[in-house]
Amino acid sequence: MRNISIVFSYDGSRFFGSQAQTDKDTVQGVLEDAVLKFSGEKTRINLAGRTDRGVHALSQVANFKTSSLIPGEKFAAAINAQVCSGIYVKSSKCVPLEFDSRRDARSREYIYLIYNGDDFPVMYWDKTLNIKGSLDIKRMEEAAKVLIGRHDFKAFCSTGSSQNHYIRHIHELKICAAGPQVGSGRLISIRIKADSFLYKMVRFIAGVLIEIGVGRKPVSFMKERMSGRSGKERARVVAPCGLYLSEVKY
Repeated sequence: MRNISIVFSYDGSRFFGSQAQTDKDTVQGVLEDAVLKFSGEKTRINLAGRTDRGVHALSQVANFKTSSLIPGEKFAAAINAQVCSGIYVKSSKCVPLEFDSRRDARSREYIYLIYNGDDFPVMYWDKTLNIKGSLDIKRMEEAAKVLIGRHDFKAFCSTGSSQNHYIRHIHELKICAAGPQVGSGRLISIRIKADSFLYKMVRFIAGVLIEIGVGRKPVSFMKERMSGRSGKERARVVAPCGLYLSEVKY
């Protein structure tokens, strides 16, 4: 047996999430079907990170065991020949048998992409979140400072999440205009790098930052959320369409 690692991207709007589901197109299911078609082996694809329906990936990582004699670097082309246009495998290689793409990851990075403008271009409808009115990036950056470092992020986790603990370490959090003006608006990215993430954590954080950016909440609200002083008021979970898994580091 050999262990193959692949790096790939996908359009989350085409799938019912990344994790395999019966009778639904998922990223994991499509990849497993592709390997079965060209190798004749039914194998389990192990993903570095799970993503919900509508969430995209720029650089997802996975690994799987195989007895196929295909050279490791050739698996990328073999998979691409079998999958739909919503997935593209960028590279593949043989890795040690003990390598686990999920367990061995040291950090993950997500980008949340916003189209800030009234005239929402149709090509961005399922790729970004549309926020009308002005977003104050400086206010968002100021609020984001309290999230950097090792903290309890239970306030930014979906209710009912089956987590053993809520401590996570955010290494970087940057907010910036992502390129030139597009139409009447602009693209803004929220980039977050951490050791790992809680369920919907990035979407909760993005929701609070947006509330602060449009002026509905003060900058101090972020610290109130972190400390639990905001009471029973729930943070807004923004739509999955703007979220991208952008990097996994080992």
